Amino acid sequence: GRGGAFCCESNRIFLCASTAWVSCRELAYELSHAYNTCTHVTRCAHGGIQVDDASCGYLSPPDLACSELRAAYWTERCAGRAERDEARCLKWHAAWALRACYPSDEHHPAHV
Repeated sequence: GRGGAFCCESNRIFLCASTAWVSCRELAYELSHAYNTCTHVTRCAHGGIQVDDASCGYLSPPDLACSELRAAYWTERCAGRAERDEARCLKWHAAWALRACYPSDEHHPAHV
């Protein structure tokens, strides 16, 4: 990613040590995922990768797509575009995350 990640099971945001700095927008993006999970818009499943000896949990493909669309919208990743182009941009962000997290899922378009 861009230097950070939200672990939904432990409710923690991790910043990558290999990244010299993380922008406020990237932190807001991860906070968006936290907000979506904490308000039960998306569901966190048990398992996933381990970070600092704790299960990170994971979002299912539909939950990931939902959270990515909302995070991209709230952080204005696609702002300044015509409405149709903004919608296409938001969908692109969700599709990118799905391909990155679930490369063998053949149902990407259905989730976005």
